[in-house]
Amino acid sequence: MGHTGGSASFPRQRPSFTVPQ
Repeated sequence: MGHTGGSASFPRQRPSFTVPQ
């Protein structure tokens, strides 16, 4: 899930994909 985009678990990984999913 984190490598897919950047959920709440990885907000610093991809700020462009910061979704509350």
